[in-house]
Amino acid sequence: MDSFIESVRSEIESLNLSIVSIEDNEAACFYDVLKHKFRLDYTSLFVWSELNRFSDFSYGESVNWEVLIQELMNDFNSELFLCITNEEFYPWPILKGKKGEIVELIGSLPFFEYFVFDSNFEELLFDTHDNFFRKVRIIKA
Repeated sequence: MDSFIESVRSEIESLNLSIVSIEDNEAACFYDVLKHKFRLDYTSLFVWSELNRFSDFSYGESVNWEVLIQELMNDFNSELFLCITNEEFYPWPILKGKKGEIVELIGSLPFFEYFVFDSNFEELLFDTHDNFFRKVRIIKA
């Protein structure tokens, strides 16, 4: 994954984006919150595959990917966290940036697995290797 992360950093620089890496101690806190709120299993390679209460949205050649991802991110804050899983086991790097810049970065890279969330920790949006988005929300009582 190190070479892919280097290509991500290079792409951030070439696009002149203000996306930054999250420090390991802050990322560990985020992972703890996400694990408890969403019951994520970090021993699973495809952490999204074990989730309950989700909605799936397929994309492919007939779907405008950028329009779909922007619609799915409507409920997120303007600042997002991008967790790059890319078919690797936990722990994963987390990047922070503005919603539009995160979408621009994701769209400029070759296909990879990731998920995004915001500081409310109420929704996760996964992009899976099966070419669908999986959106997961916390159900409030």
